[in-house]
Amino acid sequence: GAPDAGINEPLRPAASVVIDSVDGATQVRLDTRFATGGDYRIAVRATADRLPADNERVLSVPVVERLKILVIDGEPGDGRAFAGAGDFLTAALSPKDPNEDGNQALIQTEVISPGSIGDRQLRDYHAIILANVAELPPNFIDGLKTYVKADGRGLIIFGGENVQADRYNKAFGGPQGLIPGRLVQLVEADGSADNNGDRGFSFATNDLGHPIVSFFADKSTQPFLTKPRFQRALGIDIDPADLASPDKSANDGAINIIARFTGHQPAIVERVTGRGRVIVFAGTANRDWTDLPLTPAFVMLTRRAVQHVCDGHHLPRTVQVNDPMMALMSAKNAGTQVTVRDPRGNARTIAAVPTPAGDLSRIDFSDTRFAGFYHFTTTGADAVTSMYGANPPRNESVLDALDEAGLRTRFPTLDFSWLDGRGEVASAIDSKRVGREIWPLLFALACLCLMTESFLALRWAPKGA
Repeated sequence: GAPDAGINEPLRPAASVVIDSVDGATQVRLDTRFATGGDYRIAVRATADRLPADNERVLSVPVVERLKILVIDGEPGDGRAFAGAGDFLTAALSPKDPNEDGNQALIQTEVISPGSIGDRQLRDYHAIILANVAELPPNFIDGLKTYVKADGRGLIIFGGENVQADRYNKAFGGPQGLIPGRLVQLVEADGSADNNGDRGFSFATNDLGHPIVSFFADKSTQPFLTKPRFQRALGIDIDPADLASPDKSANDGAINIIARFTGHQPAIVERVTGRGRVIVFAGTANRDWTDLPLTPAFVMLTRRAVQHVCDGHHLPRTVQVNDPMMALMSAKNAGTQVTVRDPRGNARTIAAVPTPAGDLSRIDFSDTRFAGFYHFTTTGADAVTSMYGANPPRNESVLDALDEAGLRTRFPTLDFSWLDGRGEVASAIDSKRVGREIWPLLFALACLCLMTESFLALRWAPKGA
């Protein structure tokens, strides 16, 4: 494969396996290493057989070299170490030295203040973390919605004194918004202590099935989750009708309560919106409301949360022939012309149209008759190319002969007679024939018509001298 390669550029061999003989189905493993990140075209080819059309399978794969995370710290601190939320998040996500090429973390964290937002391109980052941010520019909020919904990137929000519920509900709430539920009044600890003398509330240990907290579901690891204490947290009000169920866990707008506090209030909440995911931590990412950032649980929770939102809810890049391909763009890109080039080099131009909700625009391409790679290229100075792949159906590659039982199983409503080669075709047809033959009557009618025509010709023909 090759990153961002043109459609006519040949693929480079990356791995091969020689199989002397195949008896039935054989699983083959091919290993390769990607040198850099980017979109890759991958094709697996086999030698010629009785069905050449299925000798190649293609795959379009986006490869990420490092996750780039932008942390917007609403209260950076006074310069002391681990005074702001950005310090704790950087230590948890990127513990290695970013200045040494051989010792770089797989997650690259950049911390900025809200005043530096205008200098950043959101597309350069795989996820954005808002830590105790008071207010954001309106154009940045609109950009975040496109960033999450259309680009499939992630957003994580931590609480803090600067987070005003009314502002966040207005900016990010609502059916077409980003945050799960509504922010309401703060949850305060009552000042009492438990049997161990610890004050404040903690995480509950039931319903730990979400990937972010599943590590703590085991009895041996639950003490790590129950150790952190909270004196204050964001209140999150969620309509039970919006909660995800097994049949709509990945639906647009579905809300998952990842973890709760011991008082049953939501502690970590997720919302699937468009192609992306948004996670809200009710606590802070520094020591203002909780000692969570000082515990091992903080490292596990933040790293898993970042990985989860970066996975997103990706649209399929590889489909079956004749299945549609779809891409999402921002709402302002409605009407944008996109050139689609198919595996045979033919090009068509289609326009992005608004989605029914009006918050995004989408590109639908259904003419996927040919197997191979398709390239979607937007017009303009900042043209972007995305790669897709289409494969023939797998079941068409099975050339095994069917017996009568197999054929009846595959076509249960088809009325047919099975001839195994030993019976006579004529007798089989006679046994299934219904009604009577009418060809003798038709033959007699045809002869009568000919005789009548001859008689009329002799009777009415002109008399010659």
